[in-house]
Amino acid sequence: MRNCRLPQEILDQICESVNKRDDYFDSRHHSLLLDVVPSYGRHSLRDLKNLRLASKTTCKAASPYFFQDFDARTPVRASTLATEWQHTLLGFTEKPWLRYVRTLKIGTRDTAGVFSPRGASRGASRDRFLVACAYAVPAFVRNCSALQAIRVEVDATDVGFTADKEPNWQRDLLLLTILNALRECSRTIASLEISLPLTADFRTLHYSIIKTPALLTLFSKITSTSLTINDATGPGGVRYWITSASENQREYPNQQYQAGLWDFTQLMPALHALSIRCTHMCDFTRLSHTSFQGLEELKLTRVEVSSSRFGDIVQKSSVTLRLIELYLVELTSGTWSEVLISFCGLSGLLQLSVQSCGYSATGTSSHFRPGLEPEPDNPRAIETHNGGQDLAALGAVQRYVSSLRKEKFLEQYDEHNYRYMNFERQQ
Repeated sequence: MRNCRLPQEILDQICESVNKRDDYFDSRHHSLLLDVVPSYGRHSLRDLKNLRLASKTTCKAASPYFFQDFDARTPVRASTLATEWQHTLLGFTEKPWLRYVRTLKIGTRDTAGVFSPRGASRGASRDRFLVACAYAVPAFVRNCSALQAIRVEVDATDVGFTADKEPNWQRDLLLLTILNALRECSRTIASLEISLPLTADFRTLHYSIIKTPALLTLFSKITSTSLTINDATGPGGVRYWITSASENQREYPNQQYQAGLWDFTQLMPALHALSIRCTHMCDFTRLSHTSFQGLEELKLTRVEVSSSRFGDIVQKSSVTLRLIELYLVELTSGTWSEVLISFCGLSGLLQLSVQSCGYSATGTSSHFRPGLEPEPDNPRAIETHNGGQDLAALGAVQRYVSSLRKEKFLEQYDEHNYRYMNFERQQ
């Protein structure tokens, strides 16, 4: 490889192949988030690194793939000092490969056992990292000229935006760092993913953004977003193996402060892809959907919604909607057969996933809810006492999606993926 003279097209194909080796890249699971930046796994990263070391030619070819997804969150190694990490990140701002960065992760990682380098206390070490982030991260973002997506992750075990009622400089500094990083975007980003511990954290972020005209303009042009709540402690946070509520969860329950999540979502009226992932069950009907027209993707986890509201959302995007993923979604009224049959009117629906969905215990359709939850290792697509109608409707929409995929010569789902395609025949 020392005197490599391969054509550029061949080098690009080699890098593409290495880049996608660990990807969960399948035409049946393709999404707008992958359209922005294809992610790569641990082995792909290692192989791309080896390509860069092979020769100057392969280094030049592999660099755009190697640096496209950059992680600027707090380091995971306990041996890393805040000053070392800050100097390293600031040193990167002068590197020419910064123009290759397409996706940038900022925020904090799972810090259990990490913030104790060289005998320092966890609190003091964490504070030094927050100060380092406040200076280094915005400077890094400022030099990413081709940035397309930002992923903000604040781990549930670390400081949040809503840590307590009293002034908290760590919380305020973390919030200011993220706001400054977004403000420094030199071009309009297309995708924004945010993972925060509490719904109340989204409320705090929302209040800060609406006071900044530049950020309001930025958010109004975002076309793809994924919003995640990651504090699953306390009753209702998970289905099985419930843990005691964290201090912040007790003070700011996710369900009580969920209005902050829905208000934050309204900052992005031009969305083509919307993903909402909650821990405690939140009411999706509280989201004003009048501005969401032309959705192409809809992914929902642990939300409850009425069948009529779901139908309204779907009908507003009946021509454009091509992907629907529902996990642990509960209906407060109506039936799943009504919802699923409405999907058969979506002319572009090419991907559908329905897992562990059912009925709310408090809604008008609660009589369709089974008395016992299924075993953790035996999930069902729909948990229902209205099984004949609901599963028949699921089979009908699975056959409909398969027919649309066949028309477009796309890879077909088999009976392992779409096990209810032949449900009527089995009756």
